[in-house]
Amino acid sequence: AGIHCRHTREPEKQPESYFHTGTGWFRYGPGEEIRRNKGSLGPKPQGKSDRAVHGPQKGEESAMTLTEMGRRAKDVSRVLNTLGSREKNMGLEEAARALLDSEEEILTGNREDYERAEAGGMSQGLLDRLKLTPARIQAMADGLLQVAALDDPVGEVLSMKLRPNGLQIGQKRVPLGVIGMIYEARPNVTADAFGLCFKSGNAVILKGGSDALQSNKAIVQALRTGLVRAGLHSH
Repeated sequence: AGIHCRHTREPEKQPESYFHTGTGWFRYGPGEEIRRNKGSLGPKPQGKSDRAVHGPQKGEESAMTLTEMGRRAKDVSRVLNTLGSREKNMGLEEAARALLDSEEEILTGNREDYERAEAGGMSQGLLDRLKLTPARIQAMADGLLQVAALDDPVGEVLSMKLRPNGLQIGQKRVPLGVIGMIYEARPNVTADAFGLCFKSGNAVILKGGSDALQSNKAIVQALRTGLVRAGLHSH
């Protein structure tokens, strides 16, 4: 879930498939495993002190199958389940600050996306969705702070009933585990999706519109920086 697939075919050539996770395309042809160019999914946590809740650092590359991608996301979700409300809120707050600190890099990436989309004939309405400004980046950061201020839904008991046989049956909120999200070229959604999933203890595989690729990469890098500042290190 959350993985977009498209196929291309040329005369007398075998088809190639391309998969996108929001920050990078994966390509494979007949007999090839998927090769990751620039992905966003974190590596498998290792060690008791591992707090790997985000992906590889800039320039890191590896080969990874879709099955392994999902497995690693599941591993990350288990790490998220060990985080308390204070740790998650600190992560969100630092991620918000990192977005503002990375404003220049985010706007540079967005400008590249915007110019490419404009040259490709994208409609004005879609261009407006794609465009980021300092005010919109501030709104993204404010959104993360608003999520941090919300009550932690994890562990909340919604109801508890005592059955005639003495058995207590209740409803309790728990993380889903791994969430896949596909969305248009609206880079602000990248931060929104991260915030909601992180707060609720879920790992997320994002597939943002390819027209916002550079914007999303810059946003994800800022979010990673914020998590590291909060002491949530990647290995």
